[in-house]
Amino acid sequence: MKFYNRKIELDTINEWVNLSKKSTQVGVIFGRRRIGKTRLIKESLKKKNYLYFFIERKPITELLNDFIEAIADLIDLPSGIQLQDLTTFFQLIVQIAQKKQLTLVFDEFQNFRLLLTH
Repeated sequence: MKFYNRKIELDTINEWVNLSKKSTQVGVIFGRRRIGKTRLIKESLKKKNYLYFFIERKPITELLNDFIEAIADLIDLPSGIQLQDLTTFFQLIVQIAQKKQLTLVFDEFQNFRLLLTH
C-alpha cells in the first residue's frame, strides 16, 4: 500500500524527535482503528534509532521475550539476557537511553493496563 498525504503528521513527529534531543518528550498518537497510525509512526522514524514495542495481549513472559528481541535488533546485548518483569524492562531502557538517543514507540499502549492487572 502506498504511503502519501501525511506531510503535516510526519513533520509533527519529526519535530517531537528533534525536541527530544534537548529534553525528554512524550507524544501520543490516537485515532480510530485501521487508519494508519502504526504505518505513520514507522514511516516517520525510518532513518532514526527507535525501539518499537507492540503490546500484545499475551503472557507477560512472552511479551518480555519479544521486547528483548526488539532491543537486540538495535544494540548488542549480552547473550542469555532475560527480563523478569516490566520493572527490569524499563531499567534496561533507561540504561540504553543514557548511552544513546532513543525514541520509544509503544503500540497498543492501553494493553499495559491488562498486563498490570494479571
